[in-house]
Amino acid sequence: MPVVDPDEQRLSVTLESTGETISTGIQEYRISSSFLIPTDAWSFTIYSDTDPAGLRTKFRPLQPIRLAINGQTQVLGRIEAIEGAGDSGAALQVSGYDYLKDSVAGTVDPSLQIKKEMDLGQALLAIFEPYGITTVFGDFNLTRNVLTGVSRAFHGKPSREFKKAHPDELRPKENQGSFEFAEQIVSRHGFCLQPAGTRDAIVCCVPHDLRDPTYTISRPGNVLRGSARRDWGDVPTVTIARGRGGDPNAVVAGTRHEFATFDGDTVNPLAKIPEIQRIITSDDNFIVTKQTRFDTKKKDPNVYGYTPPVYRPLFYQDKDSKNQEQLEYGVRKMVAERLKKTLEYSCTVRGHVDPVSGAIWTVDTVANIKDSIEQVDERMWLYERDLSNDGSGPRTDMKFMRPDSYIL
Repeated sequence: MPVVDPDEQRLSVTLESTGETISTGIQEYRISSSFLIPTDAWSFTIYSDTDPAGLRTKFRPLQPIRLAINGQTQVLGRIEAIEGAGDSGAALQVSGYDYLKDSVAGTVDPSLQIKKEMDLGQALLAIFEPYGITTVFGDFNLTRNVLTGVSRAFHGKPSREFKKAHPDELRPKENQGSFEFAEQIVSRHGFCLQPAGTRDAIVCCVPHDLRDPTYTISRPGNVLRGSARRDWGDVPTVTIARGRGGDPNAVVAGTRHEFATFDGDTVNPLAKIPEIQRIITSDDNFIVTKQTRFDTKKKDPNVYGYTPPVYRPLFYQDKDSKNQEQLEYGVRKMVAERLKKTLEYSCTVRGHVDPVSGAIWTVDTVANIKDSIEQVDERMWLYERDLSNDGSGPRTDMKFMRPDSYIL
């Protein structure tokens, strides 16, 4: 076990109303971020032997606060709760969320109307402007650069631009959260919402552009604990899609309605990964999955590695799809959700900074995972991370999924 330097990668907190920055007296902390959760949660415990009562005044709730690691901003948030800690009361636990919490907790004005002439950006500003947000960014690049502390070359324009999307005319439901209403709108167009690097902005983007890996995670190497979960319980072998008509037997000229999960023309590139191909192939090199719809009138000419083969049809209907493209998009999303479980990797590493790239571990980045025990050797997308220090030194807990597992 490496020797822990207690001063390594220290957390600092800045009270934005006064400009005071504090980095001493912090006993422990945790910053939890997930690309799949609207707000980042955080907490830290600070102590004062000389003025414990003054801690309650200095760190009062609702104050704007900035949390940084190695001087790099990780959270722009607000203090939500304080609680005395320890028998003597000399310590205080301070906790809260990032600045998007206001829009998550606040409900949307029921008189708000999203009009058909609005583009997606205008609709978002109509929802978020009461919370001080006046700008919508189209990619996560700038935020990622701030979080990691390392600038990465941009890879051209985003694959989709939110300003070209036009939501349908609609009103919010009674008692609906503002963020919930906005997320409902953007998800229909294949976008997600993320915090930006400033309080007056929000990001409306397509997740991960599959840029080059930022880090390498290896065991033996920098992994303290690692675990891979492979769950094939819900993976279909073939999907039979239906549109508005709903008839699984109807064949429309020029359209595709049967999608094999693992053949050469897959609906998701995950199916071509070598590990997946090894799993669907028997020791004597025969495929073990039936990838066409069962037909009582026609004998299957294929030879399979297992008898009977693995046959898991998914009959999928999307009544809202208006054309073949939308139908296939729905199928891809459904299959991706199930293929995602075929490999999910979790690990703990010492510190918060990758020693090779100098980047702080950050969501929406890609890492090369090389774990000889779990037999993982591929690039994976970091979607959740916890930066923490319980007094024994800084550590980072991370969760990964395969790129292309997350489709909005």
